[in-house]
Amino acid sequence: MDASRRERTEQIFLDALDVDASDRAAFITDRCAGDVDLVEDVQALLAAHLAQGIFEQPAPPVHAALGQAAPPGEPPLKQVGPYRILELLGEGGMGEVWLAEQREPVRRRVALKVIKLGMDTREVVARFESERQALAMMDHPGIAKVLAAGATDAGRPYFVMELVRGVPVTEYCDAHRFTTSQRIDLFAQVCRAVQHAHLKGVIHRDIKPSNVLVAEQDGQPVPKIIDFGIAKAVHGDLTDSTLVTRLGQLIGTPAYMSPEQAEGTGLDVDTRTDVYSLGVLLYELLVGALPFDVKAVADAAVRSAIRDTEVPRPSTRLTGLGHDRDTVASYRGTSPEALRRELRDDLDWIILKALEKDRGRRYETPGAFADDLERRLASEPVLARPPSTTYRAKKFLRRHRVGVGLLSLAFVALVAFGVTVSVQSARIARERDKAVQVSQFLEDLFSASDPFANTRRDTLNIGEFVTLGAERVHTELLDQPEVQAQMLTVLGRVQRNLGKLPEARELLEEAQELWTAIYGADSREALGNQQLLAFTLADARESEEAIELFTRTIEGRRRAGLDRGTGMADALTGLGNALQSAGRFEGAEAAYREGLAVIRAAPDRDAAKLAANLNNLGTILVRQARYDEAEPLLREAVDIGREELDPDHPTLSSYLNNLAFLLEELGRLDEAEALHREALAIARSRFGAEHAQIARSLNNLGVVLLEKEQYQEAESLLTEAVQMRRSVFGARSPNVAVALNNLATVQRRTDRPAEAEATFREALDIFLGSVGPTHPRVAGVRLGIAGVRHDRGDHEDAVVELEQALAIRRERLAAGHPLTANVLSDLGRCLTELGRYEEAESALLESLGISEERRTESEDNWRRDVGRLTDLYDAWGREDDAARYRQLSAEAG
Repeated sequence: MDASRRERTEQIFLDALDVDASDRAAFITDRCAGDVDLVEDVQALLAAHLAQGIFEQPAPPVHAALGQAAPPGEPPLKQVGPYRILELLGEGGMGEVWLAEQREPVRRRVALKVIKLGMDTREVVARFESERQALAMMDHPGIAKVLAAGATDAGRPYFVMELVRGVPVTEYCDAHRFTTSQRIDLFAQVCRAVQHAHLKGVIHRDIKPSNVLVAEQDGQPVPKIIDFGIAKAVHGDLTDSTLVTRLGQLIGTPAYMSPEQAEGTGLDVDTRTDVYSLGVLLYELLVGALPFDVKAVADAAVRSAIRDTEVPRPSTRLTGLGHDRDTVASYRGTSPEALRRELRDDLDWIILKALEKDRGRRYETPGAFADDLERRLASEPVLARPPSTTYRAKKFLRRHRVGVGLLSLAFVALVAFGVTVSVQSARIARERDKAVQVSQFLEDLFSASDPFANTRRDTLNIGEFVTLGAERVHTELLDQPEVQAQMLTVLGRVQRNLGKLPEARELLEEAQELWTAIYGADSREALGNQQLLAFTLADARESEEAIELFTRTIEGRRRAGLDRGTGMADALTGLGNALQSAGRFEGAEAAYREGLAVIRAAPDRDAAKLAANLNNLGTILVRQARYDEAEPLLREAVDIGREELDPDHPTLSSYLNNLAFLLEELGRLDEAEALHREALAIARSRFGAEHAQIARSLNNLGVVLLEKEQYQEAESLLTEAVQMRRSVFGARSPNVAVALNNLATVQRRTDRPAEAEATFREALDIFLGSVGPTHPRVAGVRLGIAGVRHDRGDHEDAVVELEQALAIRRERLAAGHPLTANVLSDLGRCLTELGRYEEAESALLESLGISEERRTESEDNWRRDVGRLTDLYDAWGREDDAARYRQLSAEAG
């Protein structure tokens, strides 16, 4: 139970203690606003206190509540009619379910449900009788059967059901690694059972995993719907008892209830309410998450979420699960990418139709819902998806693979009809030319506001263009799949360049399906779009997915003979970028070098492409501290960029950033600051108020000013960088963590240790959840936390963090890397202060060895290590060694 729910449970319990015992059950039911699980929690808490004799005994049973004389107190249940009570199976808001054994006239085990003591008010009795009557009307293998009914000796109503020894449908499917198709097949059976209830005039109103149990019969899974405790008659009442739903009272489980159910009036609820709840259940079965979380139980919060929050496409929701999507996919026996493709193939449309806010646009019945799912399983066109010629053709091909294959063989014979073929070819060519012309026209229109393509200042409102364009593509180009695919690619490219990465991804994934269906996976069109999609994933720091997609693109280009031009060089560059983001520097360098070789040999080589490849190779060399090799490459890239690109082109901004970073590593901070300021000015000029490239320049300039001890401006820039990256990339992006780490360093340098450690740990939490515990970035954050701990005198804690950082850097960086030396030096200092002199000496001598080799690049690191060794030997009492290092420092000046 989460903290907020626990607090609410305890508050209702405490308030109930002030209510007269005879009114307590009704009070609890009313305060819990129809949340039967909450009622159960409060009652359990109350029962525990009563059992200890702290408060008065529970309210008398139903007779007193109805104004009748109360019978003597009822002893613990042992026998109810012909049923011997064995054990408690579970408790709900108003009843207990017991395992019972019937011996006559047949011997069998059953489930016996009886009203709980203290809950037998008029309203609860009415609901209980309603459930009993609803189940008695059913005769379906997917609904638990009622076998008998009656009342205990004390007058508590009960009924007997078949015993269902199952588990919630979501748990069953995960435990058995059910595929998407297996889950759909099982879910369709649930829909048929709910349809049966509707035909009997009963609306369930609380469909959720715990009310859909799956048991095995003859080795096959069989779903059973249980708990009709809040069922509603389609027409009239289920029983003669009065059952009132209070105005504004929420009936059902918030996360699964429909918008009209959330109104709380009960006046506008019909069978389509169950269709909505079934849609939520299918969403959870396939995606592994609810459409959105309804954690609060306050009426306003629930109603706002259910009625006003748009349901994200299941495929989009899966993408937003981060690393959890790997677990979700594994429970479905597939990969995240394959699962996303399955969801986008009709299931997005089917589920969203079931979850329409306007019930008039939902499936009319659960049966219609199941029918559409079964069409999807049979590769037939589904009703939920807007039809198009291409879509129906794809479904036909899937259903009739053999027949289409035979037809294709017969078609070969028609080659003899040369004239006919010529006429058809000419027609197809004209249509294709027309499509290209339309696409080019629209591409020019959108490019007018693309900051990477347009050199004018008077750019148009691209947001309006993209929104309108996407609507038109999905409505006006259904019969022109080539034009539709082209426009989706164009829109995706522009969205990517605007930094709107989730939107770009969705458009490009849709385009990829079309290009693959039209021309094949290894066609120039499909490979080009796939490459753009891979770049988009890399921009979003989805490194592993990007690596997989770039690798597939490169392999496809080689198969198709498209591996000698700039397109291949770009793919290799993209692969290098993704490998670099994943901390796999050696692989990144190999990809960059191959890309540079391809671009130098390409017949269509241009200077801009050459500059990009020079820049990327130089960048990875900087990452490996090979500064002498990197500087000429980065300077050449900047020089070409200044000659070939506009003065405010964003690519030039990137080249300036990278060269500035190198100069910063070499300690040439004034030069680095000037280049970073120029890069930031370019980014602000081209992109406006908010963009990933602006955030990058803010972060980088902030770091230089931090090193120059200009803390006030550095903190301002880094704070802006954190906020912008959260907006652009999302709160859990590693890009955000990078900026947080730098901001924490400012806080530490300005003597705010508590703030610094909190910010460092926020960065660490994001990195651990996004790039894993052994990524080089994690080592940097742990180094910062160690610094804060050292400043506070917590040297033991600092050593723990430093040892973890050192293990990462030894594993992920080349031997003798200066970043490894930084950790060794700090570790040696802490060990000295703890009196662990031999360990300190080993760490500091290793650090000094690295610093000595790179002394021409950074004299400061060498002086740092010499000074710390002097301090060590002074503390250790080795005066001769201390004097030797002191003399060495003096000779160096």
